Amino acid sequence: TNIKDGERSDNDKQKDIVVRTVQSDTIGLRLIRSIYALVAFILAGFLLISCLQLILHLFLNVASGIGLGEKGGQVNMTGLLALLRLPLYLQAMTYIMIFAGAFVQDMWFGSPVLKSMWNNRGTVITDWIVFTAFLGVPLLEGSIRLFLKLEDWWTYTLLTWIGLVFAVFIAFVISVIYYEVVACICACAKDNDTHGSLDETKINLLGQLLLRALLCNQIARFSGTTKDHVIVHEENQISTDKNCNEIRTDDDNVHYMQRRSITSLYSHFTQLLSNILPILFTKLEQKEQIRTIHDIFDITPIITSYTWGLEKVYCRDRNAQTVAVVNGPASTRPSQVLSSFIFVPLSFILKVLACGGLLVWFDLGLLFVSVVVILMLACYYPSARNTVAQFSAFKLSKDFIKNKSKESHENNQVTYEVIKTFRITRPTDSFCWLHLTLEVFFLFAFPFGMLIYNQAEVPAILF
Repeated sequence: TNIKDGERSDNDKQKDIVVRTVQSDTIGLRLIRSIYALVAFILAGFLLISCLQLILHLFLNVASGIGLGEKGGQVNMTGLLALLRLPLYLQAMTYIMIFAGAFVQDMWFGSPVLKSMWNNRGTVITDWIVFTAFLGVPLLEGSIRLFLKLEDWWTYTLLTWIGLVFAVFIAFVISVIYYEVVACICACAKDNDTHGSLDETKINLLGQLLLRALLCNQIARFSGTTKDHVIVHEENQISTDKNCNEIRTDDDNVHYMQRRSITSLYSHFTQLLSNILPILFTKLEQKEQIRTIHDIFDITPIITSYTWGLEKVYCRDRNAQTVAVVNGPASTRPSQVLSSFIFVPLSFILKVLACGGLLVWFDLGLLFVSVVVILMLACYYPSARNTVAQFSAFKLSKDFIKNKSKESHENNQVTYEVIKTFRITRPTDSFCWLHLTLEVFFLFAFPFGMLIYNQAEVPAILF
């Protein structure tokens, strides 16, 4: 690499470099990591059961609070106020299950998230902690109890095992939350022209950054948006320019076949409020593009005849931009596209039949089953619309290739859908702080005060 191109000989220029992917893991390593992942999965199951029991306990308290099941009892509508705890429970339980799934994945890949807490020095510490919690202490305690011939050896061994794994899980959750909060505060510091890391940020600005983060969260939640969908057919190369607000049109190899914009009812409602009550919402003169996590990762999946899979295409991320090769050596075959198109409604029909059969088996009534089916159809409509749009885009691409003049298409030609979200209305600061105040009061402070007033210390601590 130190020789310039002009100083190289002909033999040196003709040499090729071969890069190979070598797996360094062994069967024993995979076995140990499988045990770690299995134990973490069992812990995730325990957490799921605990969350479901908590929700069931909440609804039982609501039922008993309003007087259901009591003969001659008066209906106490104050019991319905216990439902104010439900949003916080559901949100917290959702995060718990997301953390549990990530924890299983982290154990399988060798605890990279836990190791990142200690920088480069954390490899030895983390590996010893994980080994001690998952195998070392449980095996040692179980062996000692077996030597002592204790009858309940497995009970205390399992309790110790789950307790240690749960402690590692708590450390994992703390590490993830720490990095999320630090990244958020640093982003807000950069947005406020306070450059540098969190350690370099002045302490007196920390409160301002936290308020800025809360305000950005409220703006992102309640802004009116519109989505622009464009079906693009491109020759010779794949264009994924995400750095501009406008989709480029100056390339002769790029052809735009379909354009449509989708604005939700909520966004129309915010536009109406911006005209009636400008103190709540402000209509933007020029729409602002909202970046997504896929724009940050800049990863575009490409579907060819070699990478296509029935389940793979169905389970792909629908929000990510997916490029399908429609002409050329690696183009997808019509049978593959037709199979993907048929599989979407087929899977939905199977879901409806399974769910409907389960509800009928529980004797929940025809009306309840019909309402559930209608709700499932409403949820399925956006997916069906996107599937039809993608299938029609494939047909348009094929027709475009046939109608084009006789040219050699040795390179691949691709079709993809560009989806960009733009903000058209923005909630005012007054609306954001008012909503945040009401949310904290009615969904946290008031339910917590009710638990303290009823002398329910354990549920209050859990809440």
